[in-house]
Amino acid sequence: MRRLLILAALVLPASASAGAPSPSIVASALSGPAPLTVRFTAQAPVVDPGPAVASYSWDFGDGVTASGPAVAHRFAKPGRYVVGLTVTDALGGTTTAQTVVRAQALRLAVTPALVVFGKRTLLHGALVPGERRTRVVLERRAGPSWQPVKSVATDALGRFHFSLLPGQSGDWRARSGELRSPGASLTVAPQVNVEARAGTAFLGAPIVVHARPRPAAPVRVTVFRSGREVARVTGAVERRFTVPTPGTGRFVAHVEVGGRTVSVPLSAAARTLSVGSTGPDVLALQARLQQLRVHVPAPSTTFGSELYDSVIAFQKGRGLERTGVVDYATWRALSLDTVPAPRYRGGGTHIEVSKSRQILMVVQDGQTVWYLPVSSGAGGITPPGNYHILWKALSTTTWLGPAILYRTMTFHTHYAIHGFPSVPSYPASHGCVRIPIWLADWLYQQSNVGEPVYVYE
Repeated sequence: MRRLLILAALVLPASASAGAPSPSIVASALSGPAPLTVRFTAQAPVVDPGPAVASYSWDFGDGVTASGPAVAHRFAKPGRYVVGLTVTDALGGTTTAQTVVRAQALRLAVTPALVVFGKRTLLHGALVPGERRTRVVLERRAGPSWQPVKSVATDALGRFHFSLLPGQSGDWRARSGELRSPGASLTVAPQVNVEARAGTAFLGAPIVVHARPRPAAPVRVTVFRSGREVARVTGAVERRFTVPTPGTGRFVAHVEVGGRTVSVPLSAAARTLSVGSTGPDVLALQARLQQLRVHVPAPSTTFGSELYDSVIAFQKGRGLERTGVVDYATWRALSLDTVPAPRYRGGGTHIEVSKSRQILMVVQDGQTVWYLPVSSGAGGITPPGNYHILWKALSTTTWLGPAILYRTMTFHTHYAIHGFPSVPSYPASHGCVRIPIWLADWLYQQSNVGEPVYVYE
């Protein structure tokens, strides 16, 4: 009997477990500046006989997946991404492949970004993802182009740094192959030294500003007192100029030059002034009184009797001792921006006479525009009330004696405002309101018949 031998062939589907050949990944780029867009193509070897490919699955390593034999992906952030491909055949078998993509970036920072001339600064950054011994070039903008200055190699983490002694402000960047960092600005401020001398109240303090390198821009100075801005002035480097010191005591000057600001303490003093004093501080005193709405005589460097009247008016208005001498207390009061407030508001112009303060205020639209000294009736006999200028005369006499009442402005049957040679700092008239002769013409000319006059304690 002949035996028949039958041979059977077993065909296994291609799969990873069966040792099927792995696919390969073709990428349009494996590195480049982020954001980086890469086109990927899967190449799966054909096994004949074998099952057909059913699907291609991609994992880009940044949480995004896709499918298909050819895909494109944008790596938005810098980093090292492991891209995986899984190929599945019709029988459920799978094969895989991987590749690495580097979406790169260069970062650059300046510490500090503002450096004083002659001081060093550090320009530092990193290559992301980090790679050791990658050459990085530091470049400085020179007009429309960039000029290489230094080069270094990155450390194991991709970091690099440059120590510089910069001579001028400018923009910098780092370059490595095709990679360019964003620009970083560096400001080089000049070395600034300020020579300041003691000042005089309302005349100022002399200063000289030295700067290296010397900037073309002017020097700007802002003066503060007790944290409040009180003055501003400009000057030039290496030239003496005067910083305002509006008052006595201590000030702080913020000196700005070439992008740098330094603070300088200032002080201002004042000597005692009285009738007979001469000098520029007398002129400064007049100017300050005028700023504070005290009527003053024509500018002069000599302290005369008319300026004495103005000082008396100021001392009356501020409740100071009525000496006519500009002492420490008076200088301190002059440092404050205070003007006597009127009692009556409203539009138009009117006159107010304060018997307690012994001053006359010219008020326009509710604001005191000028005030001056008066002497009202002794014993308080000038009657308080709301009046009007009834009539005016260049001069009159009085039934009380031969005295001439200069530039008379009558506001009551028996009482008027008029100029008089004697205007003491206290009530001394027979009931009228006396003002100094040198002020009478001015007040007479600017006051009209019918103008309101308010007299009060």
